[in-house]
Amino acid sequence: MNKVEFTPIGYIETCFKQKTGCPRQSLIVPKARGILKITYEKDVQNLNTIQLVEGLEGFSHIWLFWVFHQNNADARIKTKVKPPRMDGEKIGALACRSPYRPNPLGMSIVKLDKIVEDKECTGRAVLHLSGVDLVDQTPVIDIKPYIPMYDIITENHIPGGPTVSNWMANMPRQQISIPHVSFSIDAELQLKNLVDAKKLQFYDNIDDAKEVIRDIISLDPRSKYRREKCNKELLGFGFDIMNLRCKIEGEHALVVEVEDWSKGMPYSKEELKQRARSERFENLNPVDYGKDGEEPDVKRQKLE
Repeated sequence: MNKVEFTPIGYIETCFKQKTGCPRQSLIVPKARGILKITYEKDVQNLNTIQLVEGLEGFSHIWLFWVFHQNNADARIKTKVKPPRMDGEKIGALACRSPYRPNPLGMSIVKLDKIVEDKECTGRAVLHLSGVDLVDQTPVIDIKPYIPMYDIITENHIPGGPTVSNWMANMPRQQISIPHVSFSIDAELQLKNLVDAKKLQFYDNIDDAKEVIRDIISLDPRSKYRREKCNKELLGFGFDIMNLRCKIEGEHALVVEVEDWSKGMPYSKEELKQRARSERFENLNPVDYGKDGEEPDVKRQKLE
């Protein structure tokens, strides 16, 4: 059998520095941002990639085809996998969207915000995207324009419209949501300081930063294991240049700390585990989550 090889057209930079916090699907976090520099140079050096995307600027959305580059390289191919909300029931790997599949390829529809020329490289196209669901430095193999008249299946194509398999329509466990997400005074001040200092890569105002953080946490970024075995520990995950530390209880979540990790992660993985264990909920001061839609009323002070 002939082997097929592809050269990435670029490696996307996104606000998601790790898998934790990265949405399971594109567009469900509208302000999740990414930048794709088209750097493809397999056959021609200094290829003018602006010409490669000429005409793409008129499309509001595009398809990204990419590689699950953080899969465990030693994992053997399994014919069946366990989708997160199936409570252990197995489904064929090609019948779902598991990252572990014979060829670890993903596809996403994302919003195309603009196309500019790279300031550091004449002729290189830079795509600014939003609604992304890719981890930072994901290899992108191809892009295509999203064309509604071809890409949407309606009743005009199939009587009654498209259907989904019974296993998906009747999942034992629905998507968990956390409708009430708020920030402690310290966390909001820390976030404001980072925005004011222009340290964030993808956000230049605090309202956008808070909105996207709320959207991510409302989807409950915890794994099944963390929800069941580590539910008394703070959840920490990287976002942009920050490490966000959250307390989640039932339908409420509180961002208790926003750490500046612009110079890299200051802890080893083992140190992070020890830190989480030592700062369990029972060791923290009680928190007033505030009223619905409001920030916690804990000696509330005006942000200057």
